[in-house]
Amino acid sequence: MKICVLGAGVIGVSTAYALGRLGHDVSVIDKAADVSMGASHANGAQLSYSYIDPLASPDTLRKLPTYLLGRDNALQLKFKADMAYMRWGMSFLRNCTSARFDANRKARQALAELSSAALESFKLDAPSELKPTGHGKLVLAQDTADFDKMKQDDGFVSYERCLEIEPSLTAWQGNILGGIYAKQDYALNPITYCKTLKTLSEQKFGVTYYFGEIVSKILSKNKRIAGIETDQQYHAADMVVVCLGNEALPLLKPLGIAPRVYSAQGYSLTLKSKKSSPRTSVTDLKNKIVYANLGQEFRIAGFVDVNQRPNNIEARLELLLQTARKSWPDAADFDGPIAKWTGARPMMPSGVPVIGEALVEGLYLNIGHGSLGYTFAAGSAMKIANMIGHAQTNMMAKQGGHNAA
Repeated sequence: MKICVLGAGVIGVSTAYALGRLGHDVSVIDKAADVSMGASHANGAQLSYSYIDPLASPDTLRKLPTYLLGRDNALQLKFKADMAYMRWGMSFLRNCTSARFDANRKARQALAELSSAALESFKLDAPSELKPTGHGKLVLAQDTADFDKMKQDDGFVSYERCLEIEPSLTAWQGNILGGIYAKQDYALNPITYCKTLKTLSEQKFGVTYYFGEIVSKILSKNKRIAGIETDQQYHAADMVVVCLGNEALPLLKPLGIAPRVYSAQGYSLTLKSKKSSPRTSVTDLKNKIVYANLGQEFRIAGFVDVNQRPNNIEARLELLLQTARKSWPDAADFDGPIAKWTGARPMMPSGVPVIGEALVEGLYLNIGHGSLGYTFAAGSAMKIANMIGHAQTNMMAKQGGHNAA
């Protein structure tokens, strides 16, 4: 089958790789000059399979006035007189019940487990290139509420054990009561991940990448995919997989498809590592900041903003820098060069991404992964690949259909 994958971030590259190794003729189209140039470019770099709670929860609902009024530095939800936002917001509120939170968490956990297994299979083709740079992850409990909640988790560890796992936490300036330790989680630069899978898919499976092309239209005929039109050319396709995050919405609208995806701003800093930099990835749950060792570089990412004003972006990046420096001054080289980045995370109200075939035959969606897009990438790709199946199986089914007709 000739398949066009739209988007070359962690989701798109993973999807192209998974489909390529099933024998399909895969093309990837992206407006950027290379892989991982959008929301994937400088994400938190944590592959976090163990701590996957959705944002929509009873706790979030209780704190909603604080978030709406901008009184919490970690999470800000600003009102906007926009129908798309209001529909998303109402759905978000409906997902804040205990029952829906539990169901959404279960779905995210299943996807995370699939992702962990899928990435292990990807690594068989590139064990050295996809080698983790940070091992294990600690989620810190800094107040009694988080501490009491974490004590119920199988991965709970005491304060003393936190320091044994990551000795550099002795320099932490905030409160640590304990935490959750996930040995199977780790850090890996998303750019390294994407470039490795791109090269492998090109060399081993013949996947073709088209960069610098803007998708203008998804073409269909009789409710069946016909191809892709870009600002430069036409791409024939039997199937299309949309992995464009927030940018998918204007392309899907003419087809009568309107997934409830909304943009949430995320931020990151990339600094130089130093001898005192932690080897274990750490999540500061209170401030919604993650710390990840990428080898020579160190990634600090955090905050969740919905409808943040553009003129506040630099202030938010500066607050992230000052919060991290105050909390953990020895984590990285704060006096050296610092690369600042911000990106739009495609959020579903439930926190569960849209993965599957859409209303048009041959059109598949792989969008809405939010802040855990990197963690969910390999598993989402495998779900799409399993739905579409092997190239030979698809061809036999297609031929059988024609013969039967």
